[in-house]
Amino acid sequence: KSQCPVDSIPYMECFINPGYCYIDNFWVDGNIISSNSLYSGNDSSYQSFSTPYIMLQQGALHYLDFEGTASGTYAISVWVDTDNSGTFDNDEMLISAYDFGGSSFLGTSMVLPIDAVADTVKLRVMKTHNGFSGDPNEACGSFSYYQGEAEDYYAIIQCSFPELPSYRLPIRIPP
Repeated sequence: KSQCPVDSIPYMECFINPGYCYIDNFWVDGNIISSNSLYSGNDSSYQSFSTPYIMLQQGALHYLDFEGTASGTYAISVWVDTDNSGTFDNDEMLISAYDFGGSSFLGTSMVLPIDAVADTVKLRVMKTHNGFSGDPNEACGSFSYYQGEAEDYYAIIQCSFPELPSYRLPIRIPP
């Protein structure tokens, strides 16, 4: 596994049976991020979205849900450029989830590191069909034979503010 520039496009083919490759719907914390179907009969399986922005908070638990056609086992991987270095580093893969039953829906969660840079960063989601060539742990991997889809988004990482202690002061009522 190596560093991967956030603007590099993974090579994804989806020409044998494109219906099994795609992420049709993607939600973060219950908010729909994308509602699309790339199935068009061609082998282009990459999209870059400039909107909407995904709102994330340092140190917070975030729920991610994915829906798409499925057959057999597939993997969902998510990277966030948490240090805003312009690369997806190995430790920035925050989700590596598998569905072994061929379900069309997969829900999972991730905790954004507390030291993530508060800024606008890139987030990459990949769905890969298992059992063929390709490594779902590589943000810039090369996949073939109906391997999957990659989608890039912008995420805004917000500061996490510590909860302030509450003090009870004695109340003094003057005579």
